[in-house]
Amino acid sequence: MSHFNAKDSVYFGKIFEEKLVNISVLTAKEVPYDWKKLKISKSHLYYNPEIPEKDNVKGIDNFKDYTNLVIKRYKWSLSVNLPEGKNIEKISLNYFNNEDTNIEVNANTFKLKAEDSIIPDEIRVDYGAGSRNFDYSFDGFEILTAFKKLDAISNSEAIKLICDIKNKNSSHCFLKKGNVTIPLKDIYK
Repeated sequence: MSHFNAKDSVYFGKIFEEKLVNISVLTAKEVPYDWKKLKISKSHLYYNPEIPEKDNVKGIDNFKDYTNLVIKRYKWSLSVNLPEGKNIEKISLNYFNNEDTNIEVNANTFKLKAEDSIIPDEIRVDYGAGSRNFDYSFDGFEILTAFKKLDAISNSEAIKLICDIKNKNSSHCFLKKGNVTIPLKDIYK
């Protein structure tokens, strides 16, 4: 039979109904840190002060918003519309946390059922027998702010991400919930 020797072990909690004794009290000091320097492997978040026009986290100035962009799930759906005579072949969604979704389609319009999902970073639509594509990269601060604003609307309707593709020069994406519509810019145009 083995015996527990309290002199040889340090433990937390009430074990054997023995009295707990504080060994030490620790304190932590807050250290200022530029959270944008946080390196997350394989992240779609792009921060490069030398190329500010390609900074898709510009305007996000706190860690809570950063984590909401990468982790928080919102209930949203996707609709993609093409001109008559064109068919969508594939839709690719990339997210700020580097997850992606690829959907094979053969239709003129596409609607993805509303579900809880993280905010997309980019959408790509291949159409027209593989000869054309539509790429749209979202500004992290803009799309997060829009999702938060629409999420605060108190009805059960899901947020809709709608992409209307006319041609390369007159295509756009926007978010909609109820009668509120928020246009989204492509950070590369």
